[in-house]
Amino acid sequence: MNELDQLREIVFNNGFDAESREEVLSYEKRLTELAVKENMLSHQPVKEWFDYLQGQVTAARLLLSTDPTLDDKRRAELFIRIELANKCLSLLGHGSDRESLELEIKSALNAAKNQVDA
Repeated sequence: MNELDQLREIVFNNGFDAESREEVLSYEKRLTELAVKENMLSHQPVKEWFDYLQGQVTAARLLLSTDPTLDDKRRAELFIRIELANKCLSLLGHGSDRESLELEIKSALNAAKNQVDA
């Protein structure tokens, strides 16, 4: 049984309040959304697009940090390129999203266990 299942069982079977139950449902929803994003990234065209956008962000940041001859217009264009690429990239998330969510779930599970044991 994974940590989210354990948390669900503790919260729903031990009289926790509605807010705690909503939090568990939120974790489930977020994990499902992450699974969909990860599935999308497993498809080669989407992965290539994701990699392209990451490359665009890296290249723009490199130019901004190393080219002192950029005029204000070109700098603004690069910042817009970074912003747009980051918005698209955020739609697909990244691995650290899953790690941080799993840490949140683990922390909530430990807190719920402590509350039941008390």
